[in-house]
Amino acid sequence: MHRHIRKRKELLEFLCISLIVVLAFSIYEVKQFETPLLYGIDGPYYYVQIHSLIERGELKYPDPPLAFYILYLFSIIFKDIILGIKIGSVLITLLTTYFVYYFVKSVGNDRVGGIIAALIFTIYPSLGRLCFDFMKNAMGLLFLMMTIFFYYRSCKTERLKDIVLASISIILTGLTHILDFAVAYGMVIFLVLLYIAKGRVPKKLALPLIIGTILLALGFIYEPIMGGDPYKGISYLLSLVHSETTKIEIKQVRMPMRNPIHIGHRIGSLMIMVGLPLVIGVIGIIFAIKCLNGVERSFIFVLSFILTILCLPINPIQFLMRFSLMSAILIPPILGTIIGRVVDKSLKIIIGMMIIAFIIPQFIAQMNSIRPSITIEEYHEIARLVLNVPKYATFIVPDTKLRYWIETFDVNALKSPMEGGRPPYILVVENDIFRRIPMPPGSKLIFYGRYIRAYVIQVRPIRR
Repeated sequence: MHRHIRKRKELLEFLCISLIVVLAFSIYEVKQFETPLLYGIDGPYYYVQIHSLIERGELKYPDPPLAFYILYLFSIIFKDIILGIKIGSVLITLLTTYFVYYFVKSVGNDRVGGIIAALIFTIYPSLGRLCFDFMKNAMGLLFLMMTIFFYYRSCKTERLKDIVLASISIILTGLTHILDFAVAYGMVIFLVLLYIAKGRVPKKLALPLIIGTILLALGFIYEPIMGGDPYKGISYLLSLVHSETTKIEIKQVRMPMRNPIHIGHRIGSLMIMVGLPLVIGVIGIIFAIKCLNGVERSFIFVLSFILTILCLPINPIQFLMRFSLMSAILIPPILGTIIGRVVDKSLKIIIGMMIIAFIIPQFIAQMNSIRPSITIEEYHEIARLVLNVPKYATFIVPDTKLRYWIETFDVNALKSPMEGGRPPYILVVENDIFRRIPMPPGSKLIFYGRYIRAYVIQVRPIRR
């Protein structure tokens, strides 16, 4: 009888979380299909990569491959690359909600805290940004949360099944996105160090650490595994050591901010994106030390500690903005666990609803600010240009955003003629009254639209 009641409750929990996922999926897809274009600077990049997989069986650019292969499957299922990307990326990302719920429920032994954590995750503003601008990073949250969940169960029970699942999850994370992997790998390292400090390190619990270390080493040695992304970690460490690099990058970021109102808006956004997660991280650390015990204390402490490190102002600005987006996966478990410790059920719900009410306006503002990197009219201009140029031509497009869109037409597009290609060379630039680009001698204008213009340029052969 008791077993039947428990199974029924578990089914109701699953259905409740499924309802949250379906509602969130609907909201995200409404935004996705506001435009036929893909969002963000990297949107067309995903199209190029998946088109390359379909046509040539390999990625055009080195990158952690798993997210692209998943989206490739969705594109095959829907027989449309854009449809596959728009549906597949959101669906994989929102599956993370289940693991957020079950982790918080396990840590706090509380369903209400788990449901609130799941709700916070689905509408957290940073998740909206990740889903549309950094899809690989967003999809990797699923495998990151799987690593957290299964490693928690490993530490709790030391069952081989959970340890193996945690090890597989950290591999999947590394094959998807370097920042997700860094959080998963860092979490395992910190937890092992805590066990060492206590004088007890079960050998089985070191397996995910060993597997993660091997994957990282292979990522340095063999580029196709992680697309060379581990070297971004080296770049980050060097930028911490050499303060001059950080200063240069800060200047580069600040140059476009001519308007004081714009500067104030950026500072305000930065405070919300970084300051709030930093405060929650510190609160989580104090909460873990004061209110939790055992494995639960270790996990919430480590997650809060990682959140705090990621949002510290000492991080170079070019990394800090990306790091702060990881609050989307770190804040919900922390807040859910804290809420779960509240004794009064009604008070839990009230606190949870207050937090959600605070997040919703930010989520709406974030969703409204997300847009493709070009307009549909500019896309049509690019299409007209490509159709009027020989298929074998080489497009020279210094602007990364514009180059990715041109590449969606399966043409050869390079940043510079120094990278190769064959004549005729077509230089393509946007019509920007604030940025004048000097044309090479002998350039001939062949296309002038409202948004872009193109020139045939003369390229001298490179002597070797």
